[in-house]
Amino acid sequence: MWPLTEQVAEAIAAAAPDVVLHGGDIQYRSNPGDTWNGFFQAFGPVMRQAPFHPCVGNHESDTDTELAEMYLRLFAPPEAQADGGQDFHALDLGPVRALMLNSESGLANDAAQLAWLDAELGRAANDPAVKQIIVGYHRPTYTFSKHSGALSLREALHPRFVAAGVRAVFNGHMHGYERFEVDGVQMKVRLDFGCG
Repeated sequence: MWPLTEQVAEAIAAAAPDVVLHGGDIQYRSNPGDTWNGFFQAFGPVMRQAPFHPCVGNHESDTDTELAEMYLRLFAPPEAQADGGQDFHALDLGPVRALMLNSESGLANDAAQLAWLDAELGRAANDPAVKQIIVGYHRPTYTFSKHSGALSLREALHPRFVAAGVRAVFNGHMHGYERFEVDGVQMKVRLDFGCG
């Protein structure tokens, strides 16, 4: 893909980020071995520079075992490793609480993940140390792209975000950049040059 993943990683590293939130589809090439090896070769310098927090994209399960053998083994939070990994997580970025979801799990009907999300949104909304709540997941719920917005996901998530005062939602999947404000929530779909 153009530009190469390596060029994207170099641009990110040059920006000297404090943290990297990735919208999913770690990257993909001709086979899973190339994908994961190429990703860590390209993004190694970025990951040594700043914490890296991805969410699951549709290409993290191009094979039957890729999600468990690669993504969860490499990116699941340490506390979840004993349970075989967890494909969603939360993190604190100073006064910002970030929630990274798995939209590829059938999230609109994923009772366990939705219960976790409700608990995390409630905890963040009631924590005086949290000044902003942001959320990341792969498939955009608002978009003008050929990948139409995931309507059932929108119906499940957007009212929760509005009620909790979520400031911004970041998505991947679509190979372009869009930005919307819906009911006070900033919806941002990434500009993607070759990472999925």
